[in-house]
Amino acid sequence: AAVFLLMELMLLLMMGDYDNPWVIEFMMGMCAATYFFIVLSFFSGYLGGMRDKRKRVGMLMLPATNAEKFVAMFVWTVVIGAVAALVPMAVADTLRWGICQLLRWHTSFGTGMEYFLTNICPMRAFGANRFSSVSAVGMASAVLFNVWLVWHCSLFMLVGTLFRRMPTFMSFVVSASLFLVGMYCFSFVSDSIFAWLDGSDIHMTTFAYVFSAALVAEGLLNVWLSYRLFCRLTVGGGRWLNF
Repeated sequence: AAVFLLMELMLLLMMGDYDNPWVIEFMMGMCAATYFFIVLSFFSGYLGGMRDKRKRVGMLMLPATNAEKFVAMFVWTVVIGAVAALVPMAVADTLRWGICQLLRWHTSFGTGMEYFLTNICPMRAFGANRFSSVSAVGMASAVLFNVWLVWHCSLFMLVGTLFRRMPTFMSFVVSASLFLVGMYCFSFVSDSIFAWLDGSDIHMTTFAYVFSAALVAEGLLNVWLSYRLFCRLTVGGGRWLNF
């Protein structure tokens, strides 16, 4: 809530100098990026309530299957948390809009929630998002971008299951490490790939969909591994055995 209030205050200050709706679009894009990082922290910390021995004992004694416990913890932490995180954003933007109405200041701009929801809703990327187009390449690029975001969520979920202490920090470390390794490996084949993609919409579209399918498969593997690690959860910890 404090982060969103601060960003809305920055928006108010910026609106004083620029009489242009792009200011709201830019700041709502920043708020959407912040919201995505908050959701990532929910994915990595969905086992946050089981860090001490007493809570793990209570969870293991519940009269439910491992699958039911896994789904229940995911829904309670990630799904409900992601929805609840929208509330402070809506309150902060409503306060900003109310101040503008009271001061008769940029009243034509309206609220920024429309831009915010446009940025966080994956389906809007296929038409309303200005970074995509109606072409086949634009559609494939939008699919790849959204699949990449969802894959990141599955990665944070897997790392958070493995490291229950500082799960978000460890997830960012692993994500950054994979990015650096991936860029290093990509440098050896980048010339060949760019030469194959150059000037061919069919090649670019094919590459985007094949890469998206690979990310979907690896994301499902991350979720399955998270569940398997969850089933191996013991009272005494022993996470190093999970490797």
